[in-house]
Amino acid sequence: MRKFLLYAAILVSLCMAIGAIVPMAFAQGETEPVTPGPEEAAITFGWIVAAWLVYSFVGFFASGESFNGIKFAKTFLVTILVGFIAIALKIAPTTVATEYGPILDQIATIIVNTGPGITLIYLLEKLWKIVVALKTKWEQAKQIAAGPGPPATA
Repeated sequence: MRKFLLYAAILVSLCMAIGAIVPMAFAQGETEPVTPGPEEAAITFGWIVAAWLVYSFVGFFASGESFNGIKFAKTFLVTILVGFIAIALKIAPTTVATEYGPILDQIATIIVNTGPGITLIYLLEKLWKIVVALKTKWEQAKQIAAGPGPPATA
């Protein structure tokens, strides 16, 4: 089971790396910037939801915890926010054409299009955890600075 989790983590890392690097490589050969229209924005949002599914299921199986509906709903709200961020950043979906056939084309397309979404979701959740941890430390520091007194009630 641990090997599976290691392989899943490596695969997600590779997807994030490829998804972050490949659009930049494509952009270097373009003479004009690609501006996604309304159809591409809807497709981008769909790819963000697909990235969220990958991110959620890998995280769920890697944690070994039982299903938590509230945590699942929170990550979906983060996904909605990330979808709007991706549309605002004009992350256009990419169609990949390889020389090895349509199945590998589909796999490469999935990797390239879910990579930015997984990266954004991961970064936004880490940023949220940092903010919550800083808030907790700030409140603890305020209690310590207040000096001795009656214990604080929760």
